[in-house]
Amino acid sequence: MNLVELIDKFVAFIDPGSGVFRRLESAPWIDALETKLPRRLPASFRSLVTRCYIQFARPEGGSYDPICFDARRSVSNREFPIVRLDHEDILCRERIRSVATVSDSFYRFVADLVRRA
Repeated sequence: MNLVELIDKFVAFIDPGSGVFRRLESAPWIDALETKLPRRLPASFRSLVTRCYIQFARPEGGSYDPICFDARRSVSNREFPIVRLDHEDILCRERIRSVATVSDSFYRFVADLVRRA
């Protein structure tokens, strides 16, 4: 399954009624955003956000811990690991600490979810 097919299946699985994901004709803001980041977005996530508007992560169950790409790690095809950071360390101790790896990459996260569906 190629990247575009995988993301199409992911969108259909997450939003079967097409109420959250909206197609975009273009997304020039992605290029502008990437110039401000230390590295470009993972190819799989870029494929998703250049076709629709989506918030990357929202913790379940009331947790405030942010879910982030860990761009500090060098990986192939810009598929950075997805990690959960401790929000209390950020707010109270002014340090960033990863408390869990959510997935090895956005591509793997999406592929695992589609496979389980």
